[in-house]
Amino acid sequence: MEDQNQVAEQEIEAFMIVRAIGARFVAAERFSVRQADNCCIVYVGNNDGMPICGFFFKSATEKSVLLFLQGRRQVRYHVEDPSDILAFYREIETVVKASMQYA
Repeated sequence: MEDQNQVAEQEIEAFMIVRAIGARFVAAERFSVRQADNCCIVYVGNNDGMPICGFFFKSATEKSVLLFLQGRRQVRYHVEDPSDILAFYREIETVVKASMQYA
């Protein structure tokens, strides 16, 4: 297991990246994050809002980001570090736009 401080820093960095991508469509202050046992979940709105994605960074061997798509579909992307999230910014934009229907 990685150092907890490093994991926390990576989760904060990942949250900031997702929030920056989504802020083109939703005010940045509307994004929130909730820590769970094995991941962090990003929401639009409060913690009862629509989930955008989850970060699974606690494993020393495998890190991933899970996107919550329409129709209860989920897609998991393997990443080396939070900056890899930028590679699928279009998917994040789609999820954020869809969340606007529920705001």
